[in-house]
Amino acid sequence: MKSAFIAAVVAALISAVSATAAFVVTSKNIKDGTIQTVDISAKAKRALEGNRGPRGVAGLRGPQGLAGAAGPQGSAGPQGPQGEKGDKGDKGDLPAACSSDISVHLAGATSAQGRRRRSQPLAARRLPTS
Repeated sequence: MKSAFIAAVVAALISAVSATAAFVVTSKNIKDGTIQTVDISAKAKRALEGNRGPRGVAGLRGPQGLAGAAGPQGSAGPQGPQGEKGDKGDKGDLPAACSSDISVHLAGATSAQGRRRRSQPLAARRLPTS
């Protein structure tokens, strides 16, 4: 009896497996939109990929962007070459209170003794008298 029971179980399993294998899924059995990419194998996904098409036409140019912030000031460049000597100017008239031995430079004034005067700007300095 035990062997008859085992034979019945084996026969039931064999018929269930063969019945399942006999059922084949076709496109008639699938409703539109029910199969997703997660439902198919990686090999099937690769088979669905076609060749890349030609590049499309470039789109329209976008609008001009806003102006950016000003950058930091650059470092000073090298000193340029010395310019040519200029023409001699006309002789000027010195006030009577001024001495003829005072030289005036662009960087400041120098007294007759060669000491530089630093206490006041050039325009506010009093020139020494002899």
